[in-house]
Amino acid sequence: MLRAGRVTTFAVAVSVTFLAVLLAVTGKSIFSVLVTFNTVIALAYGPPALLDSSSRRRRAGRVWPFCYRTRIGAIGTFVFGWDW
Repeated sequence: MLRAGRVTTFAVAVSVTFLAVLLAVTGKSIFSVLVTFNTVIALAYGPPALLDSSSRRRRAGRVWPFCYRTRIGAIGTFVFGWDW
């Protein structure tokens, strides 16, 4: 399990670094890059946090707001191009 965590962490780090270089080369603004990174990182820790909150015998009502906010944020940023 520790090996899987290390491999996954390395893969996320490499993909974020690649994304940073790609956005820097295309000339995006710093704020836009930070919003994109925040979305990528939120997608990296979001599913484990969601699984954790659903596996500890908590009320199901706590899981749905998390799903809703994550989905709205990702759709708004990547589909509609919301620029915060």
